[in-house]
Amino acid sequence: MKSLLKIIIKILVIALILSLVIDYCLVMMRNTEPLFTYKEEGNTKYSLIYKINYDNDIVTFYLFNIKLGEKDLKAPPEWEIVDHTGKECNPVKTYFFTDDAYNYYFDCEQKYYIKVGDVEYTLKNALENNILTISDLEETYIKFNKEAK
Repeated sequence: MKSLLKIIIKILVIALILSLVIDYCLVMMRNTEPLFTYKEEGNTKYSLIYKINYDNDIVTFYLFNIKLGEKDLKAPPEWEIVDHTGKECNPVKTYFFTDDAYNYYFDCEQKYYIKVGDVEYTLKNALENNILTISDLEETYIKFNKEAK
């Protein structure tokens, strides 16, 4: 009888942990409402062991008052790449961005622009003004190189 009780308690603990993980994933990754709240005060929703704070466009998830994660809900601007290079590319090393660790360059004079709505920005200008990041650029078809400073 005692072993059956232990098994039931273990199953309940595992179910609780699993439900918390699922709730956390849904809130932080899918931008959904939490599943298991019992109280709301202002911009904060409470559960038995966690709370979620909605402040402007930022959602913060706490477990036992320990901050687990924070997510900005503002949608990034939609952008597209426009290539004005033409058929021939002058073979010269062309630097287009630099950060604390690397200098980024093309092997030839590429003329890429980033279009947001009706406005086109140079690639350098778009990176400097945080319209996109180097990691965003790495996920595109654009091939570039980097060298350590």
